[in-house]
This record gives sequence, structure tokens and C-alpha cells, in this order.
Amino acid sequence: MLAAMLGSHPDLAAGPETQFFSKLSHAELQDAVDDTNWPNKAVQLLSKLTLAEQSVLSLFETSTRKTAQFLEARNPGVSAMLETLTVPYAEARSAMGWVEKTPNHILHLETLRAIWPQAVIVRIIRDPRDVGLSMRRLPSFSDELLPNIYLWQRWNAQAESFLAADTKSVSLRYEDLVEEPEKHLRRICELAELAFDPAMLDFSQAAADVSSANEKWKAPVASGLSQTRKYAWRSDLPDEWREVCDLICYELLTAHGYEAGRAPTQTRTAFRMSRRFVEKQQNALQSLAKTGVRWMPSNDPLKADRLVDHPEHYRFSNPIKLARLAHGRAQARKERMLAR
Repeated sequence: MLAAMLGSHPDLAAGPETQFFSKLSHAELQDAVDDTNWPNKAVQLLSKLTLAEQSVLSLFETSTRKTAQFLEARNPGVSAMLETLTVPYAEARSAMGWVEKTPNHILHLETLRAIWPQAVIVRIIRDPRDVGLSMRRLPSFSDELLPNIYLWQRWNAQAESFLAADTKSVSLRYEDLVEEPEKHLRRICELAELAFDPAMLDFSQAAADVSSANEKWKAPVASGLSQTRKYAWRSDLPDEWREVCDLICYELLTAHGYEAGRAPTQTRTAFRMSRRFVEKQQNALQSLAKTGVRWMPSNDPLKADRLVDHPEHYRFSNPIKLARLAHGRAQARKERMLAR
């Protein structure tokens, strides 16, 4: 919705998600930039980008030939690779600037700032309980509630310090945007040094640009602003799940002015709480939350209170870590059985 609003400004163009940093690793990008036959590898990488099983090049109304021509005229760089999608797309719409929205680009804020030092970065945040419920309908996320709640918490917690310090960034609550759209769009325009345009409030046409044929879940954007999606969790989230969601996101809920329950009485950490693990442990996590205890993920097997996951890229040879992993899994199985 926000991308469509911004794309409705006459000076801006917003296309679909590029999935650029999401699906192209740092190593792949650097290899393409360093290639002596620039832009061959860059074109190959971009031609493999997909969004909901659709070619990103096609969604941006371009081709490998046009991509190669654009990059041949630019110095090798990651900025050129992304802009081969966004710049021609904007030029075709007579816009001088472009907007890009891919959700997990929130994990790459330092990279974005280093490459585009003058860019405005907007983080739109929404009540995590609504997000967790909504994400269950999307193919790339879990069908269960808590893995999505943990994902929201991790992404936003990781971004907090950057966004607080970066003077060209702004955080915006979805609920506030729906309530007072002009006020908050003016705030973004001011940061971007653009004059507010009333066209941003009528974004039905731009909604088609930010969506794609295979993303059926984005169809409601075209229907315009709606108050009905605010705080849907109050009617859709069973009461027994409220407490565990509140504990996981407690700091972010309070920091951003959302209704929150009691503070956790104890926080325990586990290495690593994968989506699959959380899916299996939902009832146990819910049961523990009734006593005020929350489990939070840790990326450090030495500091975590318990080891529960052993991803393939971790090869523990340390017998102490292996013993802790075995014990952690046994305890997790016990807790899951007790919670049934």
C-alpha cells in the first residue's frame, strides 16, 4: 500500500519487489562486479531473479538484451545492477526517482545506505499480531503463528539501532498511515525533498505496478484505504495465544506504542530456533508464556541457555556442544509432550 502511495507521486515510480538483496548473495554480486567481462555475469544473475515464480526482468518490462545495454553504459557496481531494473522503469513513466520495496531488505540496511547514501529509507511497521496472522496466508512463510511472530521480531529488532541513528530513515506505523495518510506521506515527502502531491491519496492505478499476476494476496491494495485491517488480531487471535506473542515482541510493542501485556519475568535463549523447531514447539512456548517465561533465539551456541537446532552449516566437533545439543533436544521433546 505504501509503495503504491509513493508510486502515485508524479516524480516517483514504484514497481514490484526486486528480491535483489534477498536472492543475490554478497559473494555473487561481488563476483559479477569484479568480472573482467562486465556485465556478462551481472546479466546472468539478474536473469535468474524471480518473484512468485515470475521473471523479475519481465515484471520490470525489460529483457536480458536491454539489461546488458544499460549495464554496458555504466561502471561495474551493485548500484548499476539494481538500477538496471528501477531506472528504465521510472524513465518509462517520466518519473525522476524510483521506489523499491522488498520486505527482507530490512536485513540489508547498512548495505543500502553504503550504496545509496542519499536514499530515503522507510520502515513501515505493523502490529506483529496482525502480521503473524496475515503471513500464514503467504506461500513463503509458515502456516503457523509463532514462527511468523519470531520472524517479525528478529527483522525489526535487527533494524532498530540503524533506523534510530540514520538521519535519512523514517519509521512509520501502518495503523497511523491508514488513520492519517496525508500527514504521514507529507513527512516522507519532506525527508525526500519532494512536494506532497494529492495524487498519493488515490493510488489504485499504482497498485497494479507494485503487484504481479501471481501475488493474489496483494489484490486488496487496489481497493484503497481501509480501516478494517487495523488490529484484526483483537477478533482473530485466540486469547490463549495473545500472551506468548506479547512476550516475544514486548520491547518492540512498547517502543512503538502498541498495546502490550505484562513484561516477561524470565528470558531464556536457545540456539537456534528455526522455523521448523518453533512450529513443533508452539504449544510448549505458549504454556511457558503463561508463567511469564519466553524463549528467544540466539546465534551463539556458547552463550545460549540451550542448544536445540543444529543447522547443516554448523558441524559441531566439540563434545560439550554435542552433549548440550542432545540434552537441549531431549528437553524440548519433553516440554512439547508436557504441553499437549
